[in-house]
Amino acid sequence: MQTWASLTAFLVVGILSSPPAVGSFSQGMDEWSALDRSLQKAKSIRPKNGFVPDESTAIKIGEAVAVAQYGEDADFGVEWLKRYAYSRHFGDTDNADSPGQSAADPRTRREKPVDKQVAALIERMLNKKTEQKAFSDLEALGCPAVPAIIAQMDDRRTLPVPRISLKNKSPDAFEGMRHYGPQEVVDALAAILNQITGQDFGFISNGATDKERTNTIQGWRDFLKNTPSAKLCAAG
Repeated sequence: MQTWASLTAFLVVGILSSPPAVGSFSQGMDEWSALDRSLQKAKSIRPKNGFVPDESTAIKIGEAVAVAQYGEDADFGVEWLKRYAYSRHFGDTDNADSPGQSAADPRTRREKPVDKQVAALIERMLNKKTEQKAFSDLEALGCPAVPAIIAQMDDRRTLPVPRISLKNKSPDAFEGMRHYGPQEVVDALAAILNQITGQDFGFISNGATDKERTNTIQGWRDFLKNTPSAKLCAAG
């Protein structure tokens, strides 16, 4: 009970203390001040289960505050609100993204330089002359590129040459390189993500059905959503 109340308080304070997307929020803060003064004179009534009895209530309060602060177009997503509240409460600075920058939800991620790098390299994958170099360069971006790769992963375009070779990191490996035959961009990205993070959410590196690809993409998205940034490549 106390936990959700605390999380909600941190969420509200966190949102209100973050810079607004557009315009000034002085008028909104004046309204909060007026409300605070009126509540000081009000008789205190405490509900049986507390003011924030569960997760659902905490999320609704957070959403209401976000809309009041950033406008009706604010779209942070439930997962962003949850992660933001936890980061404020438990001090997980790796996930304390400012509004619109959460790696957990590709729809609300603000574009960063690495996003553009990943996008450019994906385009180079579609050119026979630059495909293999693009694979190597994308892998070389390392862990900081993982959120951007996952965000752009659902790309079903056909690769010009269905071949990718990656260094075998296993100490018991018989061969120095791993060779795969990805048919589509998403297949190659799955192989590169596995190479960087050590994680696997469905083997599609040699091609797969649309359903298998969709399931694998969802697996990577869930992994990103539920994993602190500092631990994304812990198994890599």
